[in-house]
Amino acid sequence: MRRPIVRISPFELHVDDSSFFNEIYRQDGRWHKYEFSTKGQAAPGGAVFTADHDAHKRRRMAINPFLSKPAIMKRMDLIQSKINLLQERIKEATNQGTMFELGLAFSAMTIDIATAYVMGKSYDSLRSPGFNKELTRVLQEGGYLWHVNKHIQLSNFLFKHLLPFMPSGAVPEAVRPFFVFLRDCEDRTKELIDLHDRQGVTNTGEEKPSARGFPSSQTLVELIMSSSLPREEKQYKRINDEVGTVTGAGFETSSNTLRHISYHLYSNPHILARLRAELDAHPEACTEAAAPEDAEGTASHNHRTWSWDKLSRLPYLTGVVKEGLRLTPGIVTRMQRVAEHPLTYREGGAGANGRAWTLPAGTPVGMSLMSMHMDEDVFPQPLRFWPERWADEEDEGRRKRLDKHFAPFSRGTRICVGMHLAWAELYLTVAMLASQFDFEFTGGTGPEDVEWLNDRFILGVKGKNGIRVVASKRQA
Repeated sequence: MRRPIVRISPFELHVDDSSFFNEIYRQDGRWHKYEFSTKGQAAPGGAVFTADHDAHKRRRMAINPFLSKPAIMKRMDLIQSKINLLQERIKEATNQGTMFELGLAFSAMTIDIATAYVMGKSYDSLRSPGFNKELTRVLQEGGYLWHVNKHIQLSNFLFKHLLPFMPSGAVPEAVRPFFVFLRDCEDRTKELIDLHDRQGVTNTGEEKPSARGFPSSQTLVELIMSSSLPREEKQYKRINDEVGTVTGAGFETSSNTLRHISYHLYSNPHILARLRAELDAHPEACTEAAAPEDAEGTASHNHRTWSWDKLSRLPYLTGVVKEGLRLTPGIVTRMQRVAEHPLTYREGGAGANGRAWTLPAGTPVGMSLMSMHMDEDVFPQPLRFWPERWADEEDEGRRKRLDKHFAPFSRGTRICVGMHLAWAELYLTVAMLASQFDFEFTGGTGPEDVEWLNDRFILGVKGKNGIRVVASKRQA
């Protein structure tokens, strides 16, 4: 007999009913995270792993301006420069007629954008001949540790108490690239804190950072150090946790979605044709110009510079991006919430006549985002990549129901802080690919490479090949 509530540990409940999602992932009220789940992570000082509602709110308010939509809009040149570099790498493969690791290239691009945006220094994975694939492999496979860590908390021990005290050569090769990244992150954080201290910049608490007044060259470290946060929140270890989690959250989340979108786009000619027709019909969404010099002073060939604002108004492109996020949201693992008051769950939703249960105050309650995104009552043929479900829906009530059950960045007080950056990456990258290139899958790439298998924090897939293509210039 199927029951909507399952006790999945002695203390935690899981609810499998999409109508209940908005009851626990909401803006009003006080919502804590499950402390057992967060304290075992290797970055307890990051807002994302802060269990207490008030502490999270304080930390989150300090970094919100850094990743707000106005702030992202002011740094579109940075994002566009990395997409231009991805375009150059694809062009090289086009000229050579060789197999191109598109999936790895997506990971390299999102790593470079995240590190450049957050730390002010790109990791330059796109310039690596192999796209820094060793780091990407660790990030993709490391999700298995997430399952173990929910019950036997290894991350804190490994990354805080063991690996930092080992010589680089003694670190197991399987995790060495990630360990190197962590040390690079630590070094960069120290460098930026020292720079801030030498400049003697202080904040008395009277002024708070404004998204509209956000200086485009500022790093997350500078923003935190100049914020009105209390002194204890500006200690090196706390800031390093914040920098590491915000940066890392931008790695395999957006790139995973891009892999799925590109596979479905180039496996379905009618979808690709309709998307191209829409892009061609709106030339105002882009300009053809010489690319600006990147951080290394290198100017590339001419590129199309896309307007995120104008692209986001195109209904079919929006449908493509939304379907990618519905099938592959950034994070698929359950994120528990703990309320200070009893919660009432009723089958069929609030106001229905179904059975009701009271969930005691202080009980960790989680839900699976994929269960909601796969709800057949809301999304018919849920496994189908079908942009038309968004683009062609004319009934306003139906459109609202789709959006109500669509939460790729979660919802509520803990909604993903980097969602605006992710939206920008997805819109601009998909537009660039569809308008410029044809891809033929090769190297064993097939449906299993986007067929979801398990929860690795991000969505784990059955295939091991990645998205491998032979690229060519767009023909139609």
